[in-house]
Formats: sequence, structure tokens, C-alpha cells
Amino acid sequence: MFPSVILNTLNEISVGRKQLPMYRHSWFQSNAIVEVDIMAKGIPESQVSVEFSPHSLHIVISDGYDTTFDLYDEINPSESSYAVLKTKVEIRLVKKMAGVQWPRLEQVTSEEEQTQKTHDRKDWDTIEREIRGDEEEENQDDDVMGFFKKIFADADDDTRKAMMKSYQESGGTALSTNWADVSSKDYKNK
Repeated sequence: MFPSVILNTLNEISVGRKQLPMYRHSWFQSNAIVEVDIMAKGIPESQVSVEFSPHSLHIVISDGYDTTFDLYDEINPSESSYAVLKTKVEIRLVKKMAGVQWPRLEQVTSEEEQTQKTHDRKDWDTIEREIRGDEEEENQDDDVMGFFKKIFADADDDTRKAMMKSYQESGGTALSTNWADVSSKDYKNK
């Protein structure tokens, strides 16, 4: 009925008995260009065909590799070019609108977009603000603690005893500096 499709360890797709190669690709961009690299070693230039259109890139290698990229944004096909090197096919796409950064190489279909929305995406700016907020709270806590340390360091013996007793017996919920009041008070039962 349908031929079986199997991915083997040689990065080839088996369709029935015919082996179709799969090449890894990568891409990067600058303000004016997007470069796509197809990692195909030792392919003669005569066996590579690259077609540019404003919204797509079609690559055919005579060993059976045939793929089309539906590009994220528009390119200038007449200014775009490619070169077949020893280790890869290097494709330079000239952006129609220079300066626009592409978040990805290809357009996303509505199904892929829905899948991306369901993935847990992290908003790093929000996370950074939260961390800074936590650090500010810690700094405020440090400021308050520093204030009490200063009071304790500058206090006489009765004030220190009052601070220690009220704080320890209350479990950290009360702090008094008046020994006359604290000496007779029971903070444990409150």
C-alpha cells in the first residue's frame, strides 16, 4: 500500500528500497542577509540546484535531496546567491527589508503556532525583574537588620538584655528595648 519510511543511522530516509539522503542545515542572520548552510560534503556544483522566490527557497541535490523552505519573511531573489563548498552548500538570502530580525527561518503554520503557544515559553525580562525585586527585598531586609544591629551595638547592657529576651522568647515576633518592661513580661505564652 504505502512504502515504509525508516530513518537509519546514515541520516538517510529509506522509502521502500531507495535511500534518500537527509542533510543537516543551520542558519544565521545579519541585518541584511540570512545564510542557510546545508551540510552536504563532497557534492559537485553541477549536482546542486537552488531556486529563489520572494517567500521560499527550493534546494535540489541530484542524490535525491529535495526540500523547500517557506521563508519567514520576504527576500530579494535576484540578489540572493549560493556557493557549493567542500563541506556544505552555502546559501545567502538577501532580506527585502534590511534590519528586520527573523525569529526563525521558516513561517509557522497555524498548527505549529498552536503547538508553540502550548509550550512553556519563558519571558526572561519578567524573570529578571522578579530576581531584581527579590534582591531589593533582601536589601530592604538587610537594611532593617542593619538598623537593629546598630541599635544593639550602641545600646547599654539593660537594652541588650531586653532585646535578646523579647526577641528569643517571642520567637522573633517581638523586639523591645525597655528592660523594665521586658524583665517582668512573659513572651512565651503570647
